[in-house]
Amino acid sequence: MKRFHDEYDNSIYVTYNPNIDTEWKYTDSERLIEVRGEESYTPGILNKTIIAIKVCLQLFDFDFLVRSNISTVVDTEELQIQLDKYSRDEHFYGGHTWPLEMVDGKLQFTTVEWLGRGLPLVTGTGIVFSRKTSQYIVDNEDKMNKDVIDDVSIAMFLEPLEKIHLNIPRSEDVGLIPGVCFYRFRTDDIRPWLAVFTANDGRSVDIQSIEQQYKIMSKRNLLNHNSFTQTPCEGQCALPLVPEPTT
Repeated sequence: MKRFHDEYDNSIYVTYNPNIDTEWKYTDSERLIEVRGEESYTPGILNKTIIAIKVCLQLFDFDFLVRSNISTVVDTEELQIQLDKYSRDEHFYGGHTWPLEMVDGKLQFTTVEWLGRGLPLVTGTGIVFSRKTSQYIVDNEDKMNKDVIDDVSIAMFLEPLEKIHLNIPRSEDVGLIPGVCFYRFRTDDIRPWLAVFTANDGRSVDIQSIEQQYKIMSKRNLLNHNSFTQTPCEGQCALPLVPEPTT
């Protein structure tokens, strides 16, 4: 699946590898971060997300970092436009947001209308952090709840922090939708030419729709750049990070 995405974007991929001798290993030619250990939901996804953020802070000069997943296409051109008014030096936490509320002692999703009255959860489709917030996460990893899934843990951890929170829409349809930066494509179809299963849980990724989305975006980007009607925002670097299995 990583090889498929590589044809169209320059994301950095993250996976576990129990056979490396160090905590992590980065291979620049493959844009791949390997984290020592085994894949798991909790605390596996959260742990490798934190380590990957640490690696990116050490190796790259970025303004914003996007923690995405293998079934999502990130429209970085649209995302850079939305992030242009914000700074790497302020706390920023954004992405497709659903509110959570406590029901019978458990956090549960609730209606969008409840947003603003509950815990704002940026879903794992695409979580955007400023550089300052990325550093804050790494510096305070010991304060995070690792008994819950990664995006919920991050939402709980950042809730008390004074920050900018931006709800960035996502879509599950192929196309170019104004304001949408994340396109998520899964399918229950198990035809091998259409779907690829992720290593963790057997959920399938709709590679046909992913390819169509990339082609539409590539055509748009080429037209924009050739006509000079739209250029990437100067000074802003959105660095996609895809911390799911690379199989």
